[in-house]
Amino acid sequence: MKATLQGVRDAASAKAALPQLEKGAAEFDKIRELSAKLPGDGKSALASFVATVRPTLDELFNKVLAIPDVDAVAKPAIDALRAKINALGKA
Repeated sequence: MKATLQGVRDAASAKAALPQLEKGAAEFDKIRELSAKLPGDGKSALASFVATVRPTLDELFNKVLAIPDVDAVAKPAIDALRAKINALGKA
């Protein structure tokens, strides 16, 4: 996902990145499903890991959304990813 986000330079590259962002969202859904089966300490470890990587992801999301004309293309996918990451952080 990091490479996908770093490759966004304009609206066209944002549109090209959407399938990868959607794939990432689906992977977060799978992780969420699997995390439900973790014991309490496993859930805590996952939430701690998410808290560690979250600032880096937020920085990448914000950089992408700051590119002119990209917001309209990428914001729905990025908002969906943020929601899924937030859910994992509460695991």
